[in-house]
Amino acid sequence: MNALIDLLRVELRPTSGRASATLRIVITTVLVVIIAMTLEIPEAALAAYMVLFISKEESYTTLQSGLLLILGLTVGIALGLLLNMAFVDMPMARITTMMLAIFAGMWLVRTFLIGPLAFAISFVIMMTMTLADFIPSPELIVRAHLWLWVVIAFPIVLTMLSFVLAPQFSPPQRFRAQLLERLLSCDTALSNQIGALALKPNAAEPAYWLANHIHALSNLQRLSQKSTAIPSRWRANDSLTLLFRLILLSQQLITSSPSPRTAEQLHILREAHAQLRHLIAELQDNKPLPSSTTTAAEQTPNGDVDLLLSDLSLVLNHLSHLNAVADPLEPKPKPALWLADAFSNPEYPQFAFKVTLAAMLCYVLYNLFDWQGIHTCMITCTIIALSSNGATVHRGTLRIAGAIIGGIMGIVTVVFIFPHLQSIVGLVIVVAAGTAIAAWVSLGSERIAYAGLQIGLAFFMCVLQGFGPATDFEIIRDRLFGILLGNAMMALVFSSLWPVYAQTQLYKHLQHYLKNVAQVLQQGTLGQRGIALQADLEQASDLANLQSFEAVFSPPAQRQKIAQQQHQLSTLQILSPNLALLLRAEATLKRENLPPDLIAKHQQQLARIGVFLSQFSQGSPELSLLEQGFKALKTQTDRVNNTLTTTLIQQHRRAFALLANLAETPH
Repeated sequence: MNALIDLLRVELRPTSGRASATLRIVITTVLVVIIAMTLEIPEAALAAYMVLFISKEESYTTLQSGLLLILGLTVGIALGLLLNMAFVDMPMARITTMMLAIFAGMWLVRTFLIGPLAFAISFVIMMTMTLADFIPSPELIVRAHLWLWVVIAFPIVLTMLSFVLAPQFSPPQRFRAQLLERLLSCDTALSNQIGALALKPNAAEPAYWLANHIHALSNLQRLSQKSTAIPSRWRANDSLTLLFRLILLSQQLITSSPSPRTAEQLHILREAHAQLRHLIAELQDNKPLPSSTTTAAEQTPNGDVDLLLSDLSLVLNHLSHLNAVADPLEPKPKPALWLADAFSNPEYPQFAFKVTLAAMLCYVLYNLFDWQGIHTCMITCTIIALSSNGATVHRGTLRIAGAIIGGIMGIVTVVFIFPHLQSIVGLVIVVAAGTAIAAWVSLGSERIAYAGLQIGLAFFMCVLQGFGPATDFEIIRDRLFGILLGNAMMALVFSSLWPVYAQTQLYKHLQHYLKNVAQVLQQGTLGQRGIALQADLEQASDLANLQSFEAVFSPPAQRQKIAQQQHQLSTLQILSPNLALLLRAEATLKRENLPPDLIAKHQQQLARIGVFLSQFSQGSPELSLLEQGFKALKTQTDRVNNTLTTTLIQQHRRAFALLANLAETPH
């Protein structure tokens, strides 16, 4: 329960642009509801939901998604009309068409460049093929097709207009805001250390903070590649890796010791703090920050703290001088229309078959019991279908939780608020309040965003049942039961036929990452591979989060393997910025004219680390050669014995400790 509270505290906290994005969604949704009620457009709940569904973080993404969705809707409605004209009185033909549409859509969404468009078309065809089950008249079926286009299209158009008239933050603006948020959190930590003000215990980030920062930095990485307007230092290959190391060190300083710092430690902290505030001022258009206070008393030095401060100074020094080595934006290769293994990998048709089977079993069940209200079970199967069991369970859990929360909000509104409303003004206020809650959640990370969409849909289905006050609770009851049935059917099918586990995918990503890092270390330079390595870590982190959902249904032995993999990933995430510092150290050693033998030993140790990681990826790591190399390097640094060599051997010692920890983990 504490972990859930920590998760919600982090995911629901205000972030840059979240309040304005929520306000935009609320205003647009209110306009959609007013138009639907005034013009008596049916299915106002679906129209209001489309605003939530189509609103993205960036204007360009929203406009692109809106155009694709309208195109897919139009094509799907046209094909649905033609197919219904041909098969309206042929149940077997309609069922076959539904099966083919679902299979094709699920296969294309995994293999085709514009798979989401293909999925939209197939989804509309699937839904229109079910109209004949409860609409007896062909004329009414045609009208239902046409109204469906209006209900979905007009809120999409209004949403797109809102982004055109008041554009969302551009990629450079979002990058600066998110980066500034990270740097200011580090600034707070250093300010408290300089002022000898120990942060409260709950000021430290929760247990999953590492994955949270990995996700945030991966967003920064993507944004940094979208525009040349971003400061050049932050487009360097290892800039965000160094930033991650800075965040790690700041967090470790908070928890290292509550005691005041020594005079020497305070001096290092002040210099590091000045460098950090220079970076912050650069992002704030040179807007100065208030100077920090210095009221600390001296105490006995702490070796661990000294080591942390040494690393902190080194990281900030590298970040401050990245301008000279910033890399240009890499030209993006033209994306292929199909995945390379689209027609050879059996996993894609297997995935499509599993979704089709689950959806059609739900279709048969709700028709067998003549219970059209639970048709959401069929929709659930197609919407929550993802590549692994863990991802599917995660999406299903968010769908259930969102529907329950939205349903409770809707029931409370209908029972306690609607009896006191007398005009559309009251309805608008109620809709605005419910939309604000759903939008705020949907603008979180992928860990909770889908729950926000379901909160909105369930709430709208309760309060927007027609053109008068809502009084029917059967709608939300049937919807919840349909969602539970769809999730149960997907869990049964996906665990029984060709199961694909996030654990297996994580293993493959870790193997790929280890091989790439090993090659980089043996070459002795990061080159243009920093972005690819960061992407590998991001994907591995996402898969590790999904493993938690698989662990619930796994036997103890499997859960132990999952815990071991997550421990390996956490170690590699901490090791990554440390290796980036070691790769950058060679240029500094040469610039300071240190002995060639020492530089050679440093290069050899990096190569040995690469060999170790390559061996670890194959399941047979040898730590002895790494230990010998570390001792030989320490002998060389002891001969020089200056601040630079002390820092270098500290970095190697930390890397060796992490690698030793990695070697002890069962592979």
